[in-house]
Amino acid sequence: MIRQRLYNASVRLLPKGSIKDSGVPVFSNTDTKKETRFKEEVSRLFHRHRVHGASAAFFDAKGITAQLVYGDARKGVRLHKDTFFRAASVSKMITAACAMRLHELGILSIDADVNSLLPFRIDNGRRVTPRSLMTHTAGLHDGASYNRVVGTNAPVTDLLNQDNFLAADLLWEYSNFGGGLLACVMESAANASFEIIMQQYLFKPLKIEATFYPQKISGYLADAYRVFPFTEKLLFDARQRQQRPMNGWDMRDEFHHYTLSQGNCCIAADGAARIGSALMSPGFLTAETLSDMRRAHASFGKRDPRLEQGIGTFIINDKNIAPYSLYGHQGLAYGGVHGLFFDPKQQDGVALLTSGASEARNGVLADINLDLIRLWQRRGVWK
Repeated sequence: MIRQRLYNASVRLLPKGSIKDSGVPVFSNTDTKKETRFKEEVSRLFHRHRVHGASAAFFDAKGITAQLVYGDARKGVRLHKDTFFRAASVSKMITAACAMRLHELGILSIDADVNSLLPFRIDNGRRVTPRSLMTHTAGLHDGASYNRVVGTNAPVTDLLNQDNFLAADLLWEYSNFGGGLLACVMESAANASFEIIMQQYLFKPLKIEATFYPQKISGYLADAYRVFPFTEKLLFDARQRQQRPMNGWDMRDEFHHYTLSQGNCCIAADGAARIGSALMSPGFLTAETLSDMRRAHASFGKRDPRLEQGIGTFIINDKNIAPYSLYGHQGLAYGGVHGLFFDPKQQDGVALLTSGASEARNGVLADINLDLIRLWQRRGVWK
């Protein structure tokens, strides 16, 4: 907590350099003065939060209404509107959308005991279900062994121990381990690899180019940098990730595919907007399913009293932003800050994907996401 406060103070007070170049905005309104104001406001917001590169897309049920790209995707490579990003924990909401579709189709029951599906057991003293994995109420914890082992290709059975189990008296704790285990459960239920499931049941029906394997991206995938203190060293090297061997993506492997759904989705702004639109109103999912996803299953408590936990979804209750609940998810990883948020009442939303931004925050939501949400709620700026 003290470390975060020191970071917040430093990142806000120290010089920020000059505003970076931004691309020609996508702007459906024909008012050129309004378009100029939109570009200036978003550019200032990005500068204030030390953004290295970003794409912000404001959308409604018909698609992107306004979009601005800013800065660089890679060294010497400008961002453009179709640039892909590793969306970090926004992947959890994307995965939840697919899991709920499987539930509607009768392929996966979100209230089934996962021990009846998986080829291994989770014996942490609780009945673990897909619902509890998606609401972080499964009693799982990102212990020291998880953070040490993840990414080493160790089997998931190496992590099913007390170090990664939550104390019995705690209902909720945000867990990447739990978010990743959902992919394994989906593989067991659908008898297919997680990537194939996501393509067949989510991305293709919504006409989205996205993947959990960077090697499959056809366009530019953005790097990611730590912007404060800034370093030229890449924390996420897109070229290096895209050159890795891609063995086993098309085969189910519940023992090793626990490192995908928690944060590895690679997607562009248009795809993120399509996900947001699918979660705003019935169509891809039924009204009953969407209502279940938006129902509070737990509170973030002292971590952030503005937030409650839905199914794969943050519920944002902040009367200073909107008089009713907003929904979405945030992603923080490798210096990148991402967000996808939507408003079912107004039928619109905003997507943020970055190659690096300030990680200042008071609570869970990053300052840049809060400021972008506030700008989104000022609909006269972008509609």
